[in-house]
Amino acid sequence: MSNSKYKLGDEYKELIDEDNDLCYVRRIIALKSFGNVKKWDKGGFVQSEDNLSEEGNCWISGNAVVRGKAKVLHDATVGGNAIVYDRAIIKDSAKVRGEAMVYGDAEVGENATVLSRARVFEQAKVDGRSRINGYASVHGCANVTDRATMKMNAEAFDDALIDGEAIISGDAKIYNQAHITDETGVVGDASVFGSAVVKGNAVIRENARVYENACICNKAYIGGTSEVFGTSIIDASIIISGNARICSSSFIDNQKQSKAPS
Repeated sequence: MSNSKYKLGDEYKELIDEDNDLCYVRRIIALKSFGNVKKWDKGGFVQSEDNLSEEGNCWISGNAVVRGKAKVLHDATVGGNAIVYDRAIIKDSAKVRGEAMVYGDAEVGENATVLSRARVFEQAKVDGRSRINGYASVHGCANVTDRATMKMNAEAFDDALIDGEAIISGDAKIYNQAHITDETGVVGDASVFGSAVVKGNAVIRENARVYENACICNKAYIGGTSEVFGTSIIDASIIISGNARICSSSFIDNQKQSKAPS
């Protein structure tokens, strides 16, 4: 069946792929009007018609490149100078813009946006209404969803989950099985890892580290070079800073502090 949505034009680029092999991508041209695209509009570049679905309003614009076995589906769009390759999938109403890169087996879906110089790769998933911006990266099997935001040089990897309206920025790192949720913020050079949970508007910043099975919640603040680990729970607007170390089975809120015998 012939493609009634777009055709491959004469304009092409020569690229070197990940195996150092030469590959060619060609600029697409719309054959009909759909969505925000007008008939005869020039789009971005594909390696083959398998890269862009004929169905829905999905489109590749600007100088964006989609190649390899990557696919753009449904109403998703890829634009600017973005590059999507390997087996990556951009679907639903997702947007990839700027000089962002999505590759490996990564998926960007629903109403998520990946832009600037952000990278999503390996088996990572970005969906919901999340936003990956700046030089942020999501990889491994990490999932960023809901209305979460990652920006600047923030990084999420392994099996990390970032959801709610969490904001991860600066050089912050979220990894292992850590879970960041609600309206929390992890910023600066802070890191959250192990099976730690940060929720309930808590803030982790500066060079603080939260790990193992620690839980930071309910507007608690962890800063400085503090470390919170073990099965510690920091609750109810508590502020911990400096070079504090909270470990074992500590429970700290604004009314009491207790620690189980070691």
